[in-house]
Order: sequence, then C-alpha cells, then structure tokens
Amino acid sequence: MRLVSLRQEAHHRGYRIEGVKQGEGILLRVTPTRPDLPTLRYSRFRTLRSTWLKAVGVVAGYIDESLNDTGRRFGLVRNKTETKIADVRPKESGI
Repeated sequence: MRLVSLRQEAHHRGYRIEGVKQGEGILLRVTPTRPDLPTLRYSRFRTLRSTWLKAVGVVAGYIDESLNDTGRRFGLVRNKTETKIADVRPKESGI
C-alpha cells in the first residue's frame, strides 16, 4: 500500500501556511516569511473534516487577530471601540 500526501501552500500577510491532508483532516503549519514579523503564539493547527479553503480562512483570521493584538500592544492599531475617521468627500454641486 502506498500513501500519497498532497501538500498545499498559501500566503497571508507575510506568513506561509503549509498544509498536508491526513485522513479526513488537514495538518497546517504557519511560518513567517520575513524576519520583521512576529512568531505566532500557535503555529500548528489540525482540522477535522474541512476543506483547504475553510482551513486557510480560519488560520488567516488567527493571523489577523494576532497581528492586531501585537499592533495594539505597541500603539500601532486602535481599539475597535474608538471611532474611525470617515472618508468624507465634497458633494459635487449641480450648478
């Protein structure tokens, strides 16, 4: 019997997401591609009965959350409760 593993790869905000199918699930590993990116608190994930796109979506959300937390710690990102500056453009007059 020969087992074939299909490796897949995706990139999100400077992180490489590598995945390999194992049974009905997927094993995922996340690594930064640049030295200026923080190492994530969790870098290995396992899914149960999921598609590649759904698994990458979940991990991408985790990356976003982790980067936002890092940004808040250093004052680079505002809290969600703060108001955002609206994109206001002058109205064209009908004259």
